[in-house]
Order: sequence, then C-alpha cells, then structure tokens
Amino acid sequence: STLKKTAHLLHTEDIELYCAKIPQRINKIPQQTFDIVFLDPPFYCDLIKPTCEKLATSSYLAKNTIIYIEAEKEIDIEDIIPKSWQILRQKIVGQVGNYLLANFPTIN
Repeated sequence: STLKKTAHLLHTEDIELYCAKIPQRINKIPQQTFDIVFLDPPFYCDLIKPTCEKLATSSYLAKNTIIYIEAEKEIDIEDIIPKSWQILRQKIVGQVGNYLLANFPTIN
C-alpha cells in the first residue's frame, strides 16, 4: 500500500505492482521483466538468499534491474546476493539493513 501511495504522490501512471511470496509462489507473477524489485521478507526466516537465487535464475529481471532489500542487519549481503548483482548502497538503521542493488548480468 505504501508503494501505491508513493506512485500516486509522484503522479506515476506507468506502473504495475505485484506482491508474491517468493521463492515458493514466484509463478503467481505474470511472465515479464521488472525494472525495480522490492524484497522485504519476514526477518530471521532465511528467505533472502533463496529468493535472490530464484530471481537471478528467472526471466523476471530486466538488464540493470534495481533491487531494494530490507532485512535483518546481521545478514552478510555480499554472501547472499548473486555475483551479477552489485551493491550500490547499504545502510544499517537500528535493527534493519537497507540494501540497494543492481542486476548487471554478464554478457556471454
């Protein structure tokens, strides 16, 4: 609901929002590529790594997709994210780690 409110405040019309439990229900999201992905799973449930892996091997990420992750501050983000993802910014606020990443897939 916060994303919908923000989009409205910014007068953004070209936006589609999907909410899904990943990695288990990724197939509930229509097959398309996304420019921005927000990951905010329940803390301490070990969902970040399998979710990142599932997204990295899916066709959902556009080239240069921006990924925002909110997770418990104790995670080692460099150990969790796929090699094609680059950390753009990271910040710890209280008990929460905020990570802004970009998907830069390698060219074959």
